[in-house]
Amino acid sequence: TALWDYAIASPSLGPIIAERRAEIEAVLARSGRYNARRFRHGIGCLVRRFRHGSYLPLAVVSRLGLETPADSVVRMFKGGARIAIPSRITIDNNVLWLLGFFLAEGCAFRQGKNCFISFCSDERYLDRAAAILERVFRVHVVRVKPTATRAPAITANSIVLHFLFDRVFQVLGPAIPAWILQLPLSRLKWFLEGY
Repeated sequence: TALWDYAIASPSLGPIIAERRAEIEAVLARSGRYNARRFRHGIGCLVRRFRHGSYLPLAVVSRLGLETPADSVVRMFKGGARIAIPSRITIDNNVLWLLGFFLAEGCAFRQGKNCFISFCSDERYLDRAAAILERVFRVHVVRVKPTATRAPAITANSIVLHFLFDRVFQVLGPAIPAWILQLPLSRLKWFLEGY
């Protein structure tokens, strides 16, 4: 599943991994994802690598129901750029505005390891969206200048951000997600303002 492609990382995760080592080893063994000549030794080495690096695959965190530390980030589990976003995002008025703006003026692209979220609109809206992406999600935003045939745009290249917009916020489809429509009107208005 996609959860194996991502990892939770935090300096305070090492002691948690040491404490829950047997459970983590059991999840890894049942996953069928790891093969070693001496299976138990291979799994043990892997868990030690996780502990020393203070990270765990998101699938393991999910299966064990581990509470992620407040300072943790989500990043790719292996390969690629080490772009990480906070594992805890507060869905405040600005994030709701950004999600509405994304459904109205944004698009997402993914082909292999090439992923990005893009917005094309007026400069003032792009400035606000860029500020939210940089401050809340800690991603680098690239500005695309307007031309005679194209409006200004911004782009954030991140597989993790794409995963968040797709699997967590559920805004990559054409419809407004049910969780947004169920918000109280005092919160829903921020989404509609962006939309």
